[in-house]
Amino acid sequence: MDLKGKMAVVTGGGAGIGEGISLRLAEAGADIAIIDINKVRAEGLADKIQKLGHKSIGLVADATNSKQIQQVVQKIIATFDKIDILVNDVGGEVRFYKNMTGERFVETSQQEWNETIDLNLNAPVRCCEAIVPYMIKHKYGKIVII
Repeated sequence: MDLKGKMAVVTGGGAGIGEGISLRLAEAGADIAIIDINKVRAEGLADKIQKLGHKSIGLVADATNSKQIQQVVQKIIATFDKIDILVNDVGGEVRFYKNMTGERFVETSQQEWNETIDLNLNAPVRCCEAIVPYMIKHKYGKIVII
C-alpha cells in the first residue's frame, strides 16, 4: 500500500486498534491527524509518527460533540490543506470510559446506553459531515467506518 502524499485522519486513533491503524497508515507513507479524547495518547502517538518521518498532529476532541469535531477539522485543514482518508475508529462502551467498572449489560442505565449509541453510531456520521465537504472539494476521499 503506497500512501505517499496522502493525508489521513484517524478518530479514536491514540490507542488500541486506532493506534495500530495510525501507525500502519504512516508506515505506508501517509501524514496523520489523530483525534482522540485523551491528549497524552494523541500527542504521544503524533510524536512517534513524526519520528518515522511523517507530518502528524494529535488533537483532542469528543467525537460525540459536533462543535469539537468541526474545530479540530479546521485545525487539520489549516495544517495539511486536505483530508484524503478518514478512518472512524472511535467507539466502545461509554460506561467503561467513565468509571471502568465491570458492570454487566443488564446493569447499564438508559443514559449510558444512549451515550454508547451516540459514540458508536452518531459520532462517525458527525465526523463524515465535517470532513466530506473537503473530500468533495479535492475530488478525492476514502472513508472507513469501524
